[in-house]
Amino acid sequence: MNRPSRKGAWPLFLAAAVLISGCPEKHKVALTPANLATGATEFQTRCAMCHGKTGAGDGPMAGAMPVKPRNLRDPAWQAATSDTTLDDVIARGGKAIGKRELMPGFYADDPQTTLGVRAYVRSLAEK
Repeated sequence: MNRPSRKGAWPLFLAAAVLISGCPEKHKVALTPANLATGATEFQTRCAMCHGKTGAGDGPMAGAMPVKPRNLRDPAWQAATSDTTLDDVIARGGKAIGKRELMPGFYADDPQTTLGVRAYVRSLAEK
């Protein structure tokens, strides 16, 4: 039985590690004024109904929800939440990080828009 050399197995190991880790390369896209503007528009279209126009968690749908939407302006939450976690929630919804399924994901196949929405959410932080 021929065993692959370690040298030949290394690329397979690396590829498996990338797949298991959730393909971090998808998060490495350049932030531009255009995708930040798209992020702001997408936030107002898809997120503001629950999170509110300013991200304070006070959107028109918030009152009817059993668990109130997160206040995205909270500096403690902003500091404690990594970009990768935020990208996962934006792309795949609350379920992606073990939260409620009430928050859907929208951009699993669009890292540019995910980045724009993340940048916009980061811009909401109270100073």
